[in-house]
Amino acid sequence: ENQEQTCFKDWMVWRGKRLRWRRIQFSSWFDYLTDKAGGGENHLCIETLLEMRAQLHCLIRREVQRLGGDAKRVIVGGASQGCCVALDAALTYPEELGGVVGVVGHVLGNTPLDPSKRSLPIHLFHEANDREMNWKWIKGTVQRLIDHGFNVHSRREPDPSGSGHWIQDIEGPWIRSALRRIVSGGGGASSMGSR
Repeated sequence: ENQEQTCFKDWMVWRGKRLRWRRIQFSSWFDYLTDKAGGGENHLCIETLLEMRAQLHCLIRREVQRLGGDAKRVIVGGASQGCCVALDAALTYPEELGGVVGVVGHVLGNTPLDPSKRSLPIHLFHEANDREMNWKWIKGTVQRLIDHGFNVHSRREPDPSGSGHWIQDIEGPWIRSALRRIVSGGGGASSMGSR
């Protein structure tokens, strides 16, 4: 969904004689209130996160029903801000899902960590040269999950394309490796690795 981002309140684009100057809109899952330019977690508009959480829970509920009522058959995932909302939706959904695959994102500080979801397989992938989701602060969000006993598999490596946050060549292999591990039941202990 395209929406204005509060943090870019002064970023205007010309929309023609009739509409004139308008605040730029981005495709996003929720509204950022700040832009720390990769230096830390941005503050967000909690109302927009809660609205998206409700929408995602509705979508997950429909998928669970479609699959015969077994929530463990549903795996969610996303990239960047999509990773953040996928983790939020999975960790706040009433039942434990089959897993989460997150690429170049993180668990939000606003997302509660429900101890009943500790066995949920969470696979997180981080591009080694990502300046948007800088490892200096992202590693703390991964460690938060590990410290609370969650089943986290975190991998950090460079994308051969050299694209940083805008991953290309490595995204498919990352997602396939996580799905293979989730489907085969290869959970195991939490880990944080680099190549």
